[in-house]
Amino acid sequence: MKKILFGLCAALSLTAFACGSDDPCSAASKCSADPARTQAQTDVCKAASASGAKCATEYTTAANCAISNQKCGADNKTDVVATSSACATQNTALTTCLAM
Repeated sequence: MKKILFGLCAALSLTAFACGSDDPCSAASKCSADPARTQAQTDVCKAASASGAKCATEYTTAANCAISNQKCGADNKTDVVATSSACATQNTALTTCLAM
């Protein structure tokens, strides 16, 4: 389960984060040193959040939480641990859904 949460946060840290974005797959990062999102990462995000996908609601809720609570480290890259910690409830809901 920790791998799933870390993977989600790592993937989200590479996504474009932006406050208020309705699409967690196309938002811009608050951390200027984060690498640009690849097309493959965008495709995975869109598939996971697509209507009808298993746990799509939970994925989108967790992604939007990470976007809203993104923390940058001293290196100006996403602090995955701090961001994930801020969204513990949403990450647990996603993990529970994926385990079903």
